[in-house]
Amino acid sequence: MLKNKRSSLAFLSSFTLLFSSLASSPALAIEQRTIDVAFVTWSGAGALPGNINEVRNEIDNDVKSRWKDLTSIYGNPVDKRIEFVFGLGLTNPIVASTPLPCEKVVTAWTDVIRDETYKRLGILNNQSRYLVIITPANGCVWSGLANIGNVNQSGGTLVLHNTTKGFCDNSRAWTSSGPWTL
Repeated sequence: MLKNKRSSLAFLSSFTLLFSSLASSPALAIEQRTIDVAFVTWSGAGALPGNINEVRNEIDNDVKSRWKDLTSIYGNPVDKRIEFVFGLGLTNPIVASTPLPCEKVVTAWTDVIRDETYKRLGILNNQSRYLVIITPANGCVWSGLANIGNVNQSGGTLVLHNTTKGFCDNSRAWTSSGPWTL
């Protein structure tokens, strides 16, 4: 009988210790968001700035960790982290009928490219996915332009102009007259 009491006490102690250690650690709700990639070119355009493997590497090794850090509230029991993951990429570039516009109608242009990309990928429900469009140089003063979701809806489109980098590198911020100044 003493042996049964010791076994029960040991089990109860172990269970209590396990439960208390789990209850005291913060809950980490990692929300995964998918990034798809399309390269786009047009008649007379220069070379594309990279390839799908470079973009995937950038997402996996830079974008993912930076966004996880940016969206973490350490010590908060309802810490919600966002983790970006590479989804799908087109193996061949889309050849657009018009070049990337640098202003005004960029959103309309990206909407057409987004529709064509997801049609080629065979994805009908793409509203919550992020699409990164990589284009060659076209004289735009910006290297990236985003039209992303809102607090109630994830997803959106990001155009990277003449770069495959996920974050701006200030050493590359040049205009025809020299480096940008703020």
